[in-house]
Amino acid sequence: MHTLARVLQIGVLLSLLCTCSFVSADTSDVSTIDVSGTGTVKVAADQAEISLAVITKGPDIAVIQRENADKMTRIISALKLDAGLLDREISTSQYSISEEWSPSEALKATFGKDVQIYRVSNTISIITSKVDSTGTIIDVAIANGANSVDSLQFSLTAPTNRKYREEALRIAVEKATADASVVAKALGKKVGSPSYVQIGNSFVTPLRVNRAVNAQMSFAEDMAGGTTTPIQAGEVEVSASVSITYTMV
Repeated sequence: MHTLARVLQIGVLLSLLCTCSFVSADTSDVSTIDVSGTGTVKVAADQAEISLAVITKGPDIAVIQRENADKMTRIISALKLDAGLLDREISTSQYSISEEWSPSEALKATFGKDVQIYRVSNTISIITSKVDSTGTIIDVAIANGANSVDSLQFSLTAPTNRKYREEALRIAVEKATADASVVAKALGKKVGSPSYVQIGNSFVTPLRVNRAVNAQMSFAEDMAGGTTTPIQAGEVEVSASVSITYTMV
């Protein structure tokens, strides 16, 4: 009985050794290469994002609140009637009331040096596909009481973003595959099937325009000449990346 058990144990051990030897020999001929690629596509912007504000200052909070509200109501109405914007394209993004700690000399001259001045700020965000009307939108807002253009940038609508992200991914895969082929050829091998693929983050780089400083001046000059403020949207970059592991044969 003991002899039979020992024989069985030896048989099992030999079987395991043969299996391990077989697996080792099978994987030793497999080689891989890790590559990555990034694709970038430049696309004409089809969405404008504008931040406009009404800022009122004075010693009586109730008065400057009412003045601010009247101006913003007029602005929103004009944006719909004169610039053709829809309700869903306009939203309030910020509203604040604060003390004016360093009033300008003009405010001091108007209200007195020792009078506490307050500041009411109401900001709206406009997101619209009417890119060609960006200059008109800004001019209409300023004409009706907006006195700050906080930001202006051009980006892409969701359908456009999806479309060109796919194109950027194709370019990224082509670049990664081309690199793998060059390296494999230099090693005397060929690129086989991909064994691992990871899609990295995709990015849309919006085009930002600094318009805040000269908003009021530009509007006054444009209206004097009977023209609309010229705004060029430009192009937006869409990028995507991939990491791929190929077998080499």
